[in-house]
Amino acid sequence: MDMAQYGLERLCAIVSQNWHLSAQEIKQAVIDDLRRHIGPQKVFDDITLLVLKRT
Repeated sequence: MDMAQYGLERLCAIVSQNWHLSAQEIKQAVIDDLRRHIGPQKVFDDITLLVLKRT
């Protein structure tokens, strides 16, 4: 089992790939990627993410 943390580098990569989307869509892309990273493991804490996009 890989115990690597998700990390800021991976977060920035996902945001960079999805910057053109709405804030809601960016948030969902990050959460989807995080869930892929976690895999089938049970999540014992909440996931909090705030995306602000200047238009």
